[in-house]
Amino acid sequence: MSFQCPLCSKGGFKDHVTVARHMGQPRSGCSTWLQNLICLDDGPNNHIESGSFGDWDEMFQVSSNEDQVYEGATPTRDSEVIVDSYPNCAQSYGRGHTFLDLFNSDKNSKHCVTNPYYPFSSQKDWQVGSWLLRSGLSMGKIDSFLSLEMIKTLPLLFHSAKELHGRAEMLPSGPCWMSQIIPTTHPTKSPVVLYWRDPLDCISGLLNHPAFHNQLDFTPRRVYTTAQWLCRVYLEWMTGDDAWNMQSALPRGATLLGTILSSDKTNILNMMGDRVAHPLLSSLNAFVLTTLLPIPKFIYKKKCMRGILEDHLIHECLDIVLHPLKLAAREGIMLLDPVGHSRYCFTLLASYIVDTPEAMMLAAVGGKTSPVTMAMYKQFGDPFHHEPCTRATTLSQLSVARNKAAPNDIEAFFHEAQKFCLNGPLSDPSHFLTPEFLHLIHREFYDHDAKWLICAVRDTEIDFRFSVLQAITGFCHFHGGISKLKHVTGRTQCNIQHSIIAVSTDAVPRAVLTAVRALMDFRYLIQSPVIDDTLLTCISMALEEFHANKDAIIEGGFHRGQHGGVIENWYIPKLELMQSIVPSIRNTGVPLQWTADTTEHAHIMEIKDPARSSNNNNYDPQIWHHLDRTNKCHRFDLAMSLLDNMADSEQQGSDDDGNVDNDVDFDADDDHDIPADLLTIIKYPASGHSRPITNYFKITKVLQHREVGTVPVPLRSFVVERTAFHLTYDPSIRNISVDNASIKFDLSDLRPAIADFLHCEATHGRDHIHTIWRARRAGPTASLPFDKLQVWFKLWLQDTDFHDVSIIRPVQSLNCAPPSDPWTSGRYDTVIIHNEARYLWPTDGLRGHTIGQIRLIMRPIGPSGMNWSWKDRFLVYVHRFDVVPQSSGTNNCEPSTQLHLLKRAKRSNGTQVGDIIPLTQLRAPVNLVPRFGASADNRFTSYNSMEHASQFWVNKTVDNGIKLSSLLSIPDVTNVHTMNKITSDELNRLVTHEGLPEASQPLGHLLSEIFQSFTVPLPDVCNLKIPFSKILYRNQCINEKFSETSPDTLVPLYDTEAKIWNWALPVDPPENGSSSPSQVESEGNDTQAQGATYEEIVAAFLNALTGCLAVSQPKLVAMRFATSSWSAANAQKALPGSDIKCKTDLILSDNISAKWGNIRVSAELMHSRYKPAMRLGKAADTHAYLVMSEQPWRCFALILSFTDEYRHLRVLMYDHSGGAVSPRFDIYKQPDIFSHIIAAINFGSLEADILHHKFAAQGLVGHGTVCYLVTLDNEDYIIKDHWVLGSDDQVVLNKIKMLELMDGVPGVPKLVDHWVVERSDGKSDITRKYQQKERRSTRGTSRTHVRLVLKPCGHPLHMFRTLKEFVRALRDIIKIQQAAVEERQILHWDCSLNNAMILDDLGGSEGFLIDWEFAVHIAADHKYPIGGTGTVPFMSRRLLNQVIALQEEANLESQKKKENRGCKSVKNPKSSSDSLALPISYVVQGHADDLESLFFVFAWVCIKFSGPHGMVCQERLPNSLLHRWTSLDLASCAAFKISFFVDPTNEKRLIDEFHLYFKDLIPLATEWRRALVDNMIHPVSFNTILDILNSHLNKLPDEEEFVSTVNMLRNDAAVLTDCVKSKQIASESFSVVATAPKRQKSHHGDAKSDSAPGGDT
Repeated sequence: MSFQCPLCSKGGFKDHVTVARHMGQPRSGCSTWLQNLICLDDGPNNHIESGSFGDWDEMFQVSSNEDQVYEGATPTRDSEVIVDSYPNCAQSYGRGHTFLDLFNSDKNSKHCVTNPYYPFSSQKDWQVGSWLLRSGLSMGKIDSFLSLEMIKTLPLLFHSAKELHGRAEMLPSGPCWMSQIIPTTHPTKSPVVLYWRDPLDCISGLLNHPAFHNQLDFTPRRVYTTAQWLCRVYLEWMTGDDAWNMQSALPRGATLLGTILSSDKTNILNMMGDRVAHPLLSSLNAFVLTTLLPIPKFIYKKKCMRGILEDHLIHECLDIVLHPLKLAAREGIMLLDPVGHSRYCFTLLASYIVDTPEAMMLAAVGGKTSPVTMAMYKQFGDPFHHEPCTRATTLSQLSVARNKAAPNDIEAFFHEAQKFCLNGPLSDPSHFLTPEFLHLIHREFYDHDAKWLICAVRDTEIDFRFSVLQAITGFCHFHGGISKLKHVTGRTQCNIQHSIIAVSTDAVPRAVLTAVRALMDFRYLIQSPVIDDTLLTCISMALEEFHANKDAIIEGGFHRGQHGGVIENWYIPKLELMQSIVPSIRNTGVPLQWTADTTEHAHIMEIKDPARSSNNNNYDPQIWHHLDRTNKCHRFDLAMSLLDNMADSEQQGSDDDGNVDNDVDFDADDDHDIPADLLTIIKYPASGHSRPITNYFKITKVLQHREVGTVPVPLRSFVVERTAFHLTYDPSIRNISVDNASIKFDLSDLRPAIADFLHCEATHGRDHIHTIWRARRAGPTASLPFDKLQVWFKLWLQDTDFHDVSIIRPVQSLNCAPPSDPWTSGRYDTVIIHNEARYLWPTDGLRGHTIGQIRLIMRPIGPSGMNWSWKDRFLVYVHRFDVVPQSSGTNNCEPSTQLHLLKRAKRSNGTQVGDIIPLTQLRAPVNLVPRFGASADNRFTSYNSMEHASQFWVNKTVDNGIKLSSLLSIPDVTNVHTMNKITSDELNRLVTHEGLPEASQPLGHLLSEIFQSFTVPLPDVCNLKIPFSKILYRNQCINEKFSETSPDTLVPLYDTEAKIWNWALPVDPPENGSSSPSQVESEGNDTQAQGATYEEIVAAFLNALTGCLAVSQPKLVAMRFATSSWSAANAQKALPGSDIKCKTDLILSDNISAKWGNIRVSAELMHSRYKPAMRLGKAADTHAYLVMSEQPWRCFALILSFTDEYRHLRVLMYDHSGGAVSPRFDIYKQPDIFSHIIAAINFGSLEADILHHKFAAQGLVGHGTVCYLVTLDNEDYIIKDHWVLGSDDQVVLNKIKMLELMDGVPGVPKLVDHWVVERSDGKSDITRKYQQKERRSTRGTSRTHVRLVLKPCGHPLHMFRTLKEFVRALRDIIKIQQAAVEERQILHWDCSLNNAMILDDLGGSEGFLIDWEFAVHIAADHKYPIGGTGTVPFMSRRLLNQVIALQEEANLESQKKKENRGCKSVKNPKSSSDSLALPISYVVQGHADDLESLFFVFAWVCIKFSGPHGMVCQERLPNSLLHRWTSLDLASCAAFKISFFVDPTNEKRLIDEFHLYFKDLIPLATEWRRALVDNMIHPVSFNTILDILNSHLNKLPDEEEFVSTVNMLRNDAAVLTDCVKSKQIASESFSVVATAPKRQKSHHGDAKSDSAPGGDT
């Protein structure tokens, strides 16, 4: 069978691959298939539609396969907003004329009946004429063109440029141009002529333009992120306060048209600087030229007065031109919208976009005064916002000047006006003079910030640093540096901003760098397209940080003038203007919409392009004539296009027998009819890119729906999540062997890396997310099922905007080229890599992601004639980077730059850590800047700096900021009731309850300690006010009390006379178990409030309370957690983030997607009285466990309880020694204390800074171990953060000396350093500080916060690679224990799955045992204080019996004391008491107990896991051995373990529960169990168990992994060949033969497994 090319019909191809290769030939005519796709018709069926806020999950639920493609609409950012729209506005009043109606009303429309293209003869005649009119050719050149013999043969109605222009003048016209001579009181060199057209006609034309249908916004609104309206969101102008306030002043139903003006002088021609135009542009959403303001040359002896006269003339002209708009703004006017609806419109001024000199002219202020505030030049450097400049202030000052001098006496009047810095009238500039990026932000950076850093670093040094940065495709590279640039544009200024902070680091004083970086943060934050109150706080804080550090710039002598002299003041107008940006955002929305980039582009289209077709003389009339003709052509084109579409629709309707809805998408956008000059503005309004962007999301979608054979396969364009990938069809290297690729790209471990990757994928499946820290297991000669590769040197990635995923960003190129000239080390770019399935980019930042460098892009080539399953798979080899921890700063960022520092990850042998991953795990490019130090290495070049630098800065200013987080541990219990039982027993008698607080501590001891750092003064509750409409839940009493109150009136939140809150808080118990109140009435217009639950009512009340506090005390808003809000969303459904499906009545979180890993506090509501053992207490225990497990860096967890008819508040605190409960507070009788607690919890800091942790222990009471991976001098260390029993530092550190005593024993970690963690007040961090009084039951339970630094790093035991390695590790661990007992006289006494490790060495692997800091010296009587007995599943029988006896003695003592006091006995009391739950006593323990514990570890692994690399068995056996060993009843557990060794039938049970993978270890398990039968009476020896392990170890096969890997790959190839038609069979076979997967690299701190139960006894 032969195949044929679908484009040229050439045949004879043997398969689709050869057809595709033919279509991909560069010189083939069929190679245009991709370009054809790029230029596809943008009709309804090809558009990627914009989704709603909820489209995200639905639209991008794709796996990491290339065959999963982009389906449906482009999603938007996953967030929830509340919109409060202005009521009864923007109403329409009947149907009027549409654009076509007005077009057909032209005087020549009667001729269009027979010839729609009149005054041209036909469509072709019009096309030729239209091209000539808009070509920019002069009239002489048009005549030359028309005189050509070939052109004369065309049936044209015009034969000269004059005839053509005459016919163009007959076309229907838009707003007409007018001219007017302006008389002046002082002579000028030439008459002053004003060319203008009615701006109201221009606005009317824009409003009526069909291209803007559904794109004009007429409704003011307020947007919030929470239902309580606490956090305001600012977007476009209609979301600001100005639009709302303006609409409120208009008649009911009126339409507000926010008119935008812009004026600026611009050079007409680049080569003629004295030829200047002064255009005035007007806009609703697209700018049109309205006026050419005159530029007169006055004849006056004083130069300064000539400027005053020019400014006065501009104001006079603006008054003439804008008079129609001012009249419409005052009285209103009826205008037509795009569909012909008539609207009562008011054209109020929204913004006037100008640069600083123009702003000062318009605001009528002098050169040393702010145009928007009352600040003088000496106040420009003040760190606060000055009083705004208003209309009343300006007019009153003018009135004073006018009384002292006649306005006609220009010099006298100017002299008087100078006293106020005035030179003309205009009103309220603080509102309409909006911030503009090009001149205010970017120009300020280049004029000042960049100069400061150049001076600090030195020009030659900073030029060298910029010149050696590796070039990034798509970004400017400064080969000659930045200090001597000429003609610097706004784009160049932005390109310098991208890297200057990272480039200057280490060469600039910290305070100087902090100041400049703070301004850079300010600059980037205000460019966000979505700004809320939280971001506004960050913007203000960035500016405050600059002002706090700016003096260092002057002190260092870096603030200099043009001639090099040091300037010792801050007389910089743009610094003062920055203070007005935050108020402007609140008034007019985000500054991004006022960028001058759009107006500068309009200057080119409206001024410079028309001027090029002029005769270079008297430009203004020629410009407006050219624009008039061009506008007529655009309108005529639009009308013809609309008429053609109507004809097509009618024809289609007749063909479909009237079923017009079948194939016509009336809601689809059609961009064909939009004029070209408007299309760019509309199509990319917020992207900042005027050029069209190739949309690979669309290309992927189209390719997926093409028929097989019509496009070359495999597809090179595909989409995963928010990232589109594209590779060229022709690879850079068509065919290369694996070994040759390894040499060419200098990847010595390429072959073993591929083998490890294939092994891992065969084990875990094709959808497995691969990591980049697997230990290399395959050898250098590993066998592969293929030997040839295709290689690409370049990859294109495209992603969506961070704030709005409907915006497609430009494609970014990633290079991966081998060494060549001049890139002698190769050219490799860096990327963000996805390595955790549960996280998404960019929502979760670097959490679940890492940074790597692409070293090879390849595709395996299968054997000839084989149906190769990898034909559509693309792989990359990447090198990993690690974050260098910082001793100070937040989120591991360097404090002054707030940048992350990276270094290349290296293995213990010095080689770089690299691995193979699928191409689809790449997410986005990331820019790294080498750390140059104080002086850059002069050997650096732009071609080698990335390869030879040792450390790198993550340059966040090239893209959105990146945050680091980690994956958290979760327990292996999923049943809530079981979890409640576990936590309740764990906290038995370890929770203290405070009595009534003393007068000196009204909050009590616990809360005084917790809230010690919260010092913000709070207003009295009686002073808290709230708008009556914001009281969402009211009862009859509240409605009667405020019956005469308007919705916006402020009313007290608390009634001091009645001592109640003006909120319908729940009082009665829920009816029939439901939490819906019956006595609560909702606000009349709020239908959502009806039927609200008690939890929703309380959550809304707490949010209202915090909102009132924030309004009354502004300092609260600036605090770190000011955005936290209460929610009841998880009162009826489980809170996500844990396998334990647990609900909580209320949560406090600053994250929209709340989960256990990010909530701050939870709360429970209970109508009954508080009792420690009731449901609320158990639920609180579990909540605390989940918070501490998912947020292991926290020192404690807080739970609120509302009891006794929901009026009594208690705060429950849990830490690693137990818990404490605050006194109760009556929220009605103690409102100020209640508000203090809520404020401290909402706004205060309750937890420590998050570190990058590798492992977290489980359980509440215990060590609370968290291990962090750190690197110093290219060596890896583990910081073990845990809580040690004891309060005295010396006692605590004495326990650590046990590690020092074990120094030198093989298989024991080496202690590098240790210290006790201190609080901010210098005191040791201990849990005892939260307890008001120590009870006997809590005596000895206090813990101290200690950190250890250990090395080396190991793997958890269950991450073994082969059975032989597993057994060998067990043997080595016993040898370690034997050496400790016999040589050092030390007993480990805590052997469990969490402490047994495997350590990799160059010579292989060996067993490794950790947690020696809790070991003990062997006592003569072998008795030790209880506490090191290990966890229950691995505890020996003898130890369990002793613990049970001690527990029974404690219970008997407690019961006797209660009987003596006349109290009823309470089983397992929850709260602390004066009796001991577990008295400090002694147990007998020896090495035999550790040997028995190790057997339980061995059996646990063989039952719990299904293979190597921690593969957990998915099948859960009911009532299994593991379930019985973890019994919550210690007596039952001990009895079962004794029976397990005594009853022979349990041996068969053990064998039956072993997973099939461990069948070869069943003889070992049987013999080991039999050796332990009499262990309680006759302790077993080390040698006995060692002999057993050695005998079975020798029987296991060598090189098991490599043999199984080769067999697996061979079987794969056979299966895939035989099962061509059954992908499912192939997939199943793939998983069956996968017997030896690779394990991921972990560390000895990773000991806690999800499979092992947590908590130390």
